[in-house]
Amino acid sequence: MSLRETIPPLLVIPGVVYAAPVRSPYAHARIVGIGRAAAAAVPGVLAVLAAGDLGVLGERPFGTFLKDQRVLAGDKARYEGEPVAVVVAEDRPTAVRAARLVDVRYEPLPPVVDVERALLPTAPLVHDTPPPLGRQGRWRTVPATNICARVTLEQGSIEQGFREADVVLERTYTFPRVFHFTMEPHGAVASATPTELTVWTNTGHPYQLRQELADMFELDLARIRVVVPYVGGSFGGKSFPKLEPLAAVVSATVGRPVKVVNGVEGSMRTNRRHGARVTVKLGARRDGTLTAKQARVLLDGGAYADLGPVVAEKTGVRQLGPYRVPHYSIEVQNVYTTTTPAGAFRSIGGPQSVWATESIMDELAAALDMDPVELRLVNLVARGETVRAGLRPMDADLGDDLKRLVKAMDDGASPEATGRGVAVGISNPAELPISTAIVRLHYDGSVTILCSMVEVGQGLHTVLAQIVAEELGVPRAAILVVSPDTRFGPYDWSSGASRGVTIVGTAVQRAAQDIKAQLLALAAETAGVPAADAVWRDGRVQVGGRSLSPADVVRGWYGRPAGEVIGRGYVRNLGADPAFWEIGMGGVEIDVDRETGVIRLLSYTGLADVGRAINPQLCEQQDVGAVVMGLGHTLFEEMTYSDSGSLLSASMIEYRVPLTVDLPAALSAVLVENGDGAGPYGAKGMGEGGNLAVAPAIANAVARATGARLRDLPLTPERVWAALRAAGARTRA
Repeated sequence: MSLRETIPPLLVIPGVVYAAPVRSPYAHARIVGIGRAAAAAVPGVLAVLAAGDLGVLGERPFGTFLKDQRVLAGDKARYEGEPVAVVVAEDRPTAVRAARLVDVRYEPLPPVVDVERALLPTAPLVHDTPPPLGRQGRWRTVPATNICARVTLEQGSIEQGFREADVVLERTYTFPRVFHFTMEPHGAVASATPTELTVWTNTGHPYQLRQELADMFELDLARIRVVVPYVGGSFGGKSFPKLEPLAAVVSATVGRPVKVVNGVEGSMRTNRRHGARVTVKLGARRDGTLTAKQARVLLDGGAYADLGPVVAEKTGVRQLGPYRVPHYSIEVQNVYTTTTPAGAFRSIGGPQSVWATESIMDELAAALDMDPVELRLVNLVARGETVRAGLRPMDADLGDDLKRLVKAMDDGASPEATGRGVAVGISNPAELPISTAIVRLHYDGSVTILCSMVEVGQGLHTVLAQIVAEELGVPRAAILVVSPDTRFGPYDWSSGASRGVTIVGTAVQRAAQDIKAQLLALAAETAGVPAADAVWRDGRVQVGGRSLSPADVVRGWYGRPAGEVIGRGYVRNLGADPAFWEIGMGGVEIDVDRETGVIRLLSYTGLADVGRAINPQLCEQQDVGAVVMGLGHTLFEEMTYSDSGSLLSASMIEYRVPLTVDLPAALSAVLVENGDGAGPYGAKGMGEGGNLAVAPAIANAVARATGARLRDLPLTPERVWAALRAAGARTRA
């Protein structure tokens, strides 16, 4: 069965109406009044709604970590593009046309666009009062400031560490705000009644969304149904609530199913990656041994918290990096600004942190007159060593991985290269390894897998089917994986954090093994022999001198072509946190046009330490895809804002993503398989790690090729050209 045959062509909900948001043209403004007459007069318009028309549902904030957002802005707009009203009509073109006629009167307020200025005592507050914690909230805002969350990591004495250093460097690096740009923008359909709510959406977190909606509507979890059809990409941008609360509340208000669908520009004003400003101070002895690290990271969180507090926490560990550092002090602040809210994005906090950490490692190597690879090998934590107290010890051989990467680069070296750079990244994904799975073996030998982790293009459903095929000896073509529906599918924490194969795969594997155990018992009972006399061998049950397929056992026990065997798999803990360390290394060869500043990518080699590649082709595709995504924030992508907070790169004309012509001439992925992961057959998660090393590897290559060190992304030709001129001027001086 082809993929096309498994995807319905269109989601059709009888009686659905369409909602078009009216978005604020100001980054920060008080809402004075809303004129609706012209919009309401358009034929086909059913309602023009503001926050005050939504009753108590319009007043209830939502947010998994901080409840700081409402479906429509009530008192003031906090970023350009925030929905302040909504038009409901019989069709989408009518709703969109009428939304342009809504007359909203504003009192402009000073914007807060720059993350450093947002921290000044005189900065306007994005949120006048501290919002309450969400169900998973662990970090409170700092009152009377724009600090959404603050995380610190400390060990030893940095003063002592810097005293022990022979060389101390301090540098500042910036990372841009970037957009997920999934092929399918955000969308949701909701149908609300007084006692139930059903939402069809392209979320990556159906069960987290169910909890948020249950809180808003004060309904039991069983009364909330979230259905997720096939999703056209997420990269984290569809994690946690996005358009769903708006669709649900409007449906409850108008008494009809409501559809809300973004275009690309609407999604650019829905979620993005955190921009960052990272100041790092690093000390080392003359032999390259690190003695101390101090870092201050400012994350631009935008107008609402979303996942920001967790991003801050993850950034701290990822800023620490894969190296032995006896003394460190790391502070991360997620800061409110009047810009598009920032949330989850492939390896949260990872690319920002690794950009800074791996850039300064090369700068340190230059200061010590050491080879950058050798400097890393001196300091990389070994297998079993602690990265940070309280976390799982390192479960990979990083030094061996780096040597493999360098060998692969040497084997494919380009004679045209004038610069080469490497970078090493680690991340601690897969928190809260909670998942359940149901596997149904039918009497004809086919299998249905029920799980609630969303297939967002990562190939998870393919791998889950492979696991069951391996366990039960059933042909892959006879296995169907059902997309999530919280009314029928078993619980799963979320889709993200590279957790699919390791955690959901383990739940599915355990469910299949549960079936195997049941089949042995059923076969023994049918044959009238002790249970110990039935054994599993090569995908079949051997009992009473007979060799039976799984389907034979089911039909034999029921006594006719009927029935099924249901296996259950539960995961609540896979040992220490994180369930595994995700490793992402990369090496690049480049040439730089000194007249134009254009970087020509000759080769890029990525390395992923995956434990066991259950599907090597998918692993390679995921790693290469992550590299290409990393090329975006490295060379092109940046959501730029004016001083007034207006998004200047608000369409795919102004916002540049990598094209086929931008890819390296040679692009490859090295998969390291040591069978040492916590997942099925020793697998670890992957797919985010390839994003980590791209930017610092390329900047390091540019520095080695030209002597110009760039510390601000993206590395546009203009920036490279200016850095080349500055480096030339320093050389002449």
